[in-house]
Amino acid sequence: MAGALIAAIAAIAGLWFQAVATYWSQETAKDQLQQSKEDGERQDREQALRVAYWVENEQPRVIHFINRSLDPVTNVTLIIEGTGARDTVYEFSEVRPCAEILLPETIMEADRKTTLRDWEWSIREIKFTDTNGRGWKRTSTSLVSDSRGPDWLHSIGENTKKAPQILNAHNCGDSEK
Repeated sequence: MAGALIAAIAAIAGLWFQAVATYWSQETAKDQLQQSKEDGERQDREQALRVAYWVENEQPRVIHFINRSLDPVTNVTLIIEGTGARDTVYEFSEVRPCAEILLPETIMEADRKTTLRDWEWSIREIKFTDTNGRGWKRTSTSLVSDSRGPDWLHSIGENTKKAPQILNAHNCGDSEK
């Protein structure tokens, strides 16, 4: 009878250890799945994170749009809003890899009678398409995938009177800089 009792205790202990091992295996699998999802999302955003803009506020103000990725971005649309005029949209069919576009307000025309210098303005958002065909929208505070893809564009052409200045981007391919 003592042998049966020891066998029963051993069986219960074995089941308990197996249950603990199964629980930890399941938790590890959940962690690995979550990590895989995060890695996939990070990989999806990798090129978009290397595309940015800012406004240089010295007169005349200049918009800098930079593609630090090693691939081109397409369907680039800058939407400028401000007081005194309707929103102004500039579109570029493609921005080559490692390029920085400089758009001084002196060459951007808000409409036929006024220039951006005549009113207060800011960039509301910039939209672009990455090399995988995924649309992105960047504002001053966020970067989100635009599930509508490139269809959100309305074709207005590249509407600057003069060609923008295009420079080679520094730290190209390096998302940490």
